[in-house]
Amino acid sequence: MFRPALLLASALVASPARVPEAELRFVPSEGDTLAVRLEEETSAETVSEAWCPVFEGERVESEAGEGEGGAAWSYDLAFVLVDEFESVEDGRVQRLSRTFEEIGGSTSASFETDEGVEELDGALASPLDGRTVVFDWDDGAEEYDATFDEEGDDSDIDAVLLGGMSIDAFCDWFLPEDGEPVEEGDEWSPGPDAWWDFTDIGGAFWIENEEADSPSEEKAEENESRDDQLRENSSGDVTCTFEGMREVDGVEVAVISIVVEIESTSETESSAEFDGVEVSAEEDTTMTIESEGECLWDVESGRLVSLRFTTETTIDSTSVESAESDEGTYGMEYSSVVRMESNVEVTVESR
Repeated sequence: MFRPALLLASALVASPARVPEAELRFVPSEGDTLAVRLEEETSAETVSEAWCPVFEGERVESEAGEGEGGAAWSYDLAFVLVDEFESVEDGRVQRLSRTFEEIGGSTSASFETDEGVEELDGALASPLDGRTVVFDWDDGAEEYDATFDEEGDDSDIDAVLLGGMSIDAFCDWFLPEDGEPVEEGDEWSPGPDAWWDFTDIGGAFWIENEEADSPSEEKAEENESRDDQLRENSSGDVTCTFEGMREVDGVEVAVISIVVEIESTSETESSAEFDGVEVSAEEDTTMTIESEGECLWDVESGRLVSLRFTTETTIDSTSVESAESDEGTYGMEYSSVVRMESNVEVTVESR
């Protein structure tokens, strides 16, 4: 802590210098329109893999094998959400209109085969592209109702899309929870939930390969179950530090450094039919996340300027697929370790 120097010549003690404080909180304003842009670049590779046939629940070790992986893939995606704050009361957003102005990306992959390396390229798209969702606060239920401003071609798909929507795209997850002023050097820990909220910004957008199946209630439930487990089973922490103020494009913004160290697990079960044979699958996954980021927050307007993360993720998973036959239950156990590197940037601007 800074302490005043003793002025011997005059025998006066100088007053302590005031440490700049900042109130970091999201302040919605009725009539505002904010454009939230997210851009992500991710690359991944399988660094090891192993497999073993299974018969009647027993591993057939004589036919087991392992390798160094060799599969690699990457994707780039971007989306722009335009939020119109139509009604705000006592600091709570009562009605918000969100337009998916831009959403999509590209993907590439390479695999080693007996004939060499096979490469595949594809496009990423979302059924939300160009559509507008309206969020209305329900006082009785204490939650937001989400509806499309116009009906889509398939009401069942619309129901799945709306079920995965979240108004939470204000990017305030890493701010101090109590909103109290902070001084340079102050630290706080919002917990692993802040990270999962960030990765789930706005809810489920179904950004997938253009040839992927349409969103379904079954797939949505499977995704939700996995995401809930990752949240509930998380250990580790998220540490935020107020680094002081910085001028960006003529605006004084608060600088928050963020360090993420999280480990979590999930277990999933699924089944599907292939050529008349029902195949069941079970998968156990351990995910380790290490990330460093920086948040720039406009204190005066109470909104995000930018949020950047560089992340390394290791995914260690084991899956077993099995099917019934006249001779018994056959299956294959497959395990792999995948390492991913990603760079994500979120920016917000007024319109």
